[in-house]
Amino acid sequence: MHFLFQLLRLQASFCPLLARAALVLCLGLSGVFTPLAHADAVPSHWIGYATLASQQLEDRLSNTEEAHVVQLQDWLRKSQDVTRSVVVAIWIKPNGRVSQLEFAPLTNAAVNQALHELLSSTEFSEPPPADMPQPLRLRLGLGLSD
Repeated sequence: MHFLFQLLRLQASFCPLLARAALVLCLGLSGVFTPLAHADAVPSHWIGYATLASQQLEDRLSNTEEAHVVQLQDWLRKSQDVTRSVVVAIWIKPNGRVSQLEFAPLTNAAVNQALHELLSSTEFSEPPPADMPQPLRLRLGLGLSD
């Protein structure tokens, strides 16, 4: 299991889209990190939606016009914590709004709150596929800009 996480991190540094697809394929519906027996067991429209959702969330995380993003990036620059990504479990309503969001807490409570508010207020450009199980689990870059 640890090996698979390391492989995903390596893929993310070379090809973020491939890493996102691999994450979708490797995360079981229960949230346990287990490879699926066949990659074609995950419908392509689920992978496409996961990619769309990841991109829209990462776009929000890199938008320095939002106060929560500035707060998050300031903390990342000052922190000794090397966290540059977070895995989120996200439930999305049929109207494209977030209904629930979970992630492992960072070491700063105010930054956790800012990240939660930022991500949970996201309205996706498309609704999730009706047949896609939720939550959607995604690894998101935290959008640190220089």
